[in-house]
Amino acid sequence: MLLANPGYLWLFLLFIPLIAWYIYKQRSLYASMEVSTVSAFSKAPRSLLASMRHFLFILQLGAIGCVIIVLARPQTRDSWNTSSVEGTDIVIAMDISTSMLARDFKPDRFEAAKDVAAKFVAGREGDNIGVVIFAAESFTAIPMTTDRSLIANYIGDIKMGMLQDGTAIGDGLATSINRIKDGKAKSKSIILLTDGSNNTGNVAPITAAEIPSSPMADLVDQWSAAGQKNIFGTTVKVCEMQSEAGASGTVHGSLATGAMTTTYTASQ
Repeated sequence: MLLANPGYLWLFLLFIPLIAWYIYKQRSLYASMEVSTVSAFSKAPRSLLASMRHFLFILQLGAIGCVIIVLARPQTRDSWNTSSVEGTDIVIAMDISTSMLARDFKPDRFEAAKDVAAKFVAGREGDNIGVVIFAAESFTAIPMTTDRSLIANYIGDIKMGMLQDGTAIGDGLATSINRIKDGKAKSKSIILLTDGSNNTGNVAPITAAEIPSSPMADLVDQWSAAGQKNIFGTTVKVCEMQSEAGASGTVHGSLATGAMTTTYTASQ
């Protein structure tokens, strides 16, 4: 703790003459008489008022001391460090339609997806992450942020029924792209967590996937060639999708076989 005006602490020296004056005043306040002995009064009860007669003076000294401390202006100082880190802009698009309640995962697809997303966020130090949830409609639950605790807590609080039921994968992708397209990071990714085919919404998944232009497809090709595993622990495989049925069928088929996967789609 720092003091803006430490010189005011010298005012505490005023306590010395104040205490001396009080002692002198107390001695001269009462009349005195001389007696041969006071042993007869040694066992006399002492009243509470007599015991508390100095309390008011102590309070007055405390009040003066508080004023002196206020004049000295105690302060705390925050230190700021500016650092630059290289991170990735990532949007997690999560399907919260009722089909995610299927129990081919434990305890169900919805809770399994939440658990995977939370573990993924916990390991992404320095990345800028946002969350989009979708069913028959979509919206940005958390804008891009580096606060991993905030994101993990929100993912844990996502409930089924927050949106009208349906699976608008295209709308979820479009909202995710709008969140991520203006970011300053060199690398940008969208993680789509869904289990079914697109059956509603205003934007088709393939149309949404054609909005950005990024090196994402090249990166996935490199991972596939190297046999590298994705965040869910499965080997990346590149599938060329020519239609809406192909896009949604790939995701749904991979879940039906019991392997949670991530599908990246990008146009060059």
